[in-house]
Amino acid sequence: WAASSILVNQPHGYSEMGIFSAANQWRTAVAFLPSLLSQPLLPLLSNVGMGNQRSFRKLLRANLMLSFGVCVLIAAPIILCSPWIMKAYGRDFVTGRPVLILLVLATVVSSTASVIGQAIASLNKMWWGLGLNSIWALVLLTSAALLVPRYGALGLAWAFVASYSVHALTVTTYVQLHFANRCVRSRL
Repeated sequence: WAASSILVNQPHGYSEMGIFSAANQWRTAVAFLPSLLSQPLLPLLSNVGMGNQRSFRKLLRANLMLSFGVCVLIAAPIILCSPWIMKAYGRDFVTGRPVLILLVLATVVSSTASVIGQAIASLNKMWWGLGLNSIWALVLLTSAALLVPRYGALGLAWAFVASYSVHALTVTTYVQLHFANRCVRSRL
C-alpha cells in the first residue's frame, strides 16, 4: 500500500498505477499455483524438523525446486507473450511490457523465498521471520522512494525485484546459518 501510494502521488501517477495494476494481476497469477502446492509444506517441515535435519533439508530442497520450476513454467509464456498481454489492456498499456516482465521475475524469486519462509516458521523462529520481513519492507519502500519518482511504474517494479531479491538472500542465509549452528552445537 505504501509503495503504491508513492506511485500515485507522482505526476501521471494514476495512469502509471493503471499500468502497474495490470501487470500485477499477472504476478498474482504466477504466484497462485506455487502457493497452492506449498500449502502442505509447513506441517510437513514442522513434523520432520523436530527430529531429522537431513530429511528437513531434503524436503525443503524438493519444495524449493518444485516452486521454482512451476513458477518458471508459468512465467516463461507470460514473458514471451508480454507484448500481446499488455496490448490487450489498451494501447496506453503497451509501454508497460517491462513492468510485467519485472513483476513476473520478482514473483519467481518471491515464491521461492516464500518456501524458505515456511521453513523458518516450521523451526518456530517467527520473530526472526518478522525481522526478515521487515528488512524486505524497508528495501521495498526505500527502493520505491528512490526509483518511482524517476521511472514511475517501472521504478516500482524494480523496487519489487530488489526487495524480493534481498528477501530471498536474507531468508536463505538465515536458514543456512541456523543449520550450521545446529551442526556445531550437536558436535559439542
